[in-house]
Amino acid sequence: PIYVQVPGSFGSQANPNSSITPGDVLTNAATIDNKGLEFSARWHDNITKNFSYFIGGNMSLNKNRVVNLNGGLPIFDGNINGYFTTETKAGYPIGSFFMRQVIGVFQSPAQVDAYVDKNGNRLQPGAQPGDFIYKYSPDGTLDTAYLGSYLPKLYVGLSGGITYKSFDFSIDIYSNIGNQVYNGKQQARVATKDNIEESVATGYWTPQNHSNTQPSANGGNLPASSYFLSSGTFVRINNIMVGYTVPQRVLKRQKVITDCRIFINTQNPYTWKKYSGFSSELPGSAPTNAGIELGTYPTTRTFAFGLTLGI
Repeated sequence: PIYVQVPGSFGSQANPNSSITPGDVLTNAATIDNKGLEFSARWHDNITKNFSYFIGGNMSLNKNRVVNLNGGLPIFDGNINGYFTTETKAGYPIGSFFMRQVIGVFQSPAQVDAYVDKNGNRLQPGAQPGDFIYKYSPDGTLDTAYLGSYLPKLYVGLSGGITYKSFDFSIDIYSNIGNQVYNGKQQARVATKDNIEESVATGYWTPQNHSNTQPSANGGNLPASSYFLSSGTFVRINNIMVGYTVPQRVLKRQKVITDCRIFINTQNPYTWKKYSGFSSELPGSAPTNAGIELGTYPTTRTFAFGLTLGI
């Protein structure tokens, strides 16, 4: 089906700044519009008496847009180390990532001095070799841009299975495509002894290793930027099951067990993703801060063996 959702309201906490009503109150902060397309299909066929199969899938396209804000002012969220990572404003998806853009790493003091605006003023006068180069407009204004949102453009689900005599096999796969996620735990190192990702630990800038993508060693209090932003696209195997049903001709040899099935099952055995963090599924505490990884626990893998008996 094709759906067009009538614009609805998004609730948010607001402080009325009143001695009569202390604390926050819930208010309609914005009007949100969703438009999309959903499709699903399933096919089952018996090839022979002993062999059958099925295959199914579903797809969902969605476009989210903030129509207007009640009060007109954008909603900032996703505060990390004093830097907001998301902004909700009219014309963009809810909880969009707005931040400075990294365009390289300074390699020498001469490069720092040469990075100037149209009037010859140095744009990052306090920078050192190994620091990020941020994008500025010609007039010297820091270029903060829309860099995507956590909301995927496409959701896809696939399932399939086969049965051959007493054996059965099934698999379930899920994917979301076309969104962005923010590695907040990489930006917000609470202590210098906190773990860091391997790519940072082995590839950071040094006078001998002139990386143009990794900065020099730092205490983890960098401004919010595109450096911490990554594709949230992933494909995950949700479930795989292999089973064997004991034939009735075998069970008839005794009178206690009427049905018996043995199976092996695994959940979340593997995920293909570009993101270097623990998980690309980051709903957040509110739609305005979704897609930010801070204290997220990794998706667990489960392997199980089971026996189903009927008596």
